[in-house]
Amino acid sequence: MKNHVKSFLVFGVLLVSIFPSYHVQASNILTGTIIPRVTKSSTISIAGKIEEMLTFNLGSSFVLLNTFPINFPGAGSHKITALTNSSTGMVVAYTGNTLTSGTNSVTGLATASDGAINARQFGLNLVSNATPAIGGSCSGTNPIASIDPGYDITGKFKFNSGDTILRSPGPINTTICTVSYITNIIDTTPVGDYSTVLTFVASSTTI
Repeated sequence: MKNHVKSFLVFGVLLVSIFPSYHVQASNILTGTIIPRVTKSSTISIAGKIEEMLTFNLGSSFVLLNTFPINFPGAGSHKITALTNSSTGMVVAYTGNTLTSGTNSVTGLATASDGAINARQFGLNLVSNATPAIGGSCSGTNPIASIDPGYDITGKFKFNSGDTILRSPGPINTTICTVSYITNIIDTTPVGDYSTVLTFVASSTTI
């Protein structure tokens, strides 16, 4: 704000008048807003990381096949669940031995085969079966894992340690499958408690 001085001569007396003068930007008068004279800006970077994730479980730690009948397959099943966001997908494989009791064993089905009465057989698959009525289709919201050949045929079972049973070429949503086991024996199969321990491994590295 500036003061302006004006003087007047009245009847020989000098009068001095001081009054303020205001200077306002025209745009302020028109809009009633305050226009900033200085502005500054800065930026911020925001980042995060999504780790590779793989979820896998067998749903059970024990399957009971009960007493093996001669004229009908012994059977049992459990669920498996798999999920991954890996760009290379995943595989599920298993290892272990066929059913044994001491030095006696039930023959594992090296190739996908029908269950046969009066034969020594042990095998598994991941589909729905009629005889025995066991198993089911894999479920989930696409994309889901797919069953490997040899374990994807209704009524046919296979056992070959080291085989892959499930795989995907990329990320999958939660996939739930049923692993079904059957065993058949002959009437001269030695008495005993037959068992095995199988290890299932899920890996995000494609085989």
